[in-house]
Amino acid sequence: MDRVADLLRERGFVNVLVSAGGDVVARGSRLEALVGRPAGPRGPGITRMLPLVNQAISTAGDYERYFEVDGVRLPPHHRSAHRVPARGTRSVTVIADAGA
Repeated sequence: MDRVADLLRERGFVNVLVSAGGDVVARGSRLEALVGRPAGPRGPGITRMLPLVNQAISTAGDYERYFEVDGVRLPPHHRSAHRVPARGTRSVTVIADAGA
């Protein structure tokens, strides 16, 4: 996504958002990304709009894609017995200069 966003900028686009699933790369300014709230007592929804300036944002959680083992909900990347899922949170969002 970083490379696609950079290619679009090289081709003259001023503000670019490239999105793939829960990942977004922004190049330029005046761009915003929505961070969703997992389903709960108030249901799913938008937690907030975050301004991005030449940044990337990624959100992961166990509320959209998951599987269950012995009644425990696990995100798809926790298929190995050696990985222990986080407890006490439904999702996490990270903002960085690049998506990679």
